[in-house]
Amino acid sequence: TKVGGIDRGFLLLIFYIMIYCLFFSYLTINRHYAFKTCTWDLGIFTQSLWTTLYAGKFLYHTCELFINPSGSFFGVHFSPILFFILPFYLVYDAPETLLVIQSVAIASAAVPIYKLAKEQLNSRLTSLTFALTYLMYPAIQWVNWYDFHVQAFLPLFFSFTIYYATKKNWRRYFVFLILSLM
Repeated sequence: TKVGGIDRGFLLLIFYIMIYCLFFSYLTINRHYAFKTCTWDLGIFTQSLWTTLYAGKFLYHTCELFINPSGSFFGVHFSPILFFILPFYLVYDAPETLLVIQSVAIASAAVPIYKLAKEQLNSRLTSLTFALTYLMYPAIQWVNWYDFHVQAFLPLFFSFTIYYATKKNWRRYFVFLILSLM
């Protein structure tokens, strides 16, 4: 059944996604406040984004100068997805921003999983079960728990790529395929 034209299962999924985002944002930010995050991961991204916005240096960080004399994150990893994160980081330039973005990106992958399952299996309950299983999967939660990584966007982008391929919506398929490569 639908509520105001929106599937009740989808509304329930949005509720669970919000709970996941709040819970993991809270946990990871508290982990950071307890000095349990790493310079090598969260610190590199924090410094790279900050130096791009405020120091006029392109994704510059000092962690790997011994193997990357330019200091640019792109000298080690080509991750243009960071340009999409910059506006959010401009609003609030702190590691917490990255931790929240990561929680939202990981949790949002439940949407295409739900949609794909619903269209393939024609069952709201089964679709919700697949999406919630994804959110509860320990390996996904571990990715969220451990600092910040651009790979956290892959479940979202891959899931949408697969979803749009099954729908034969090639324009959106290629958009998400390109985002996956970023």
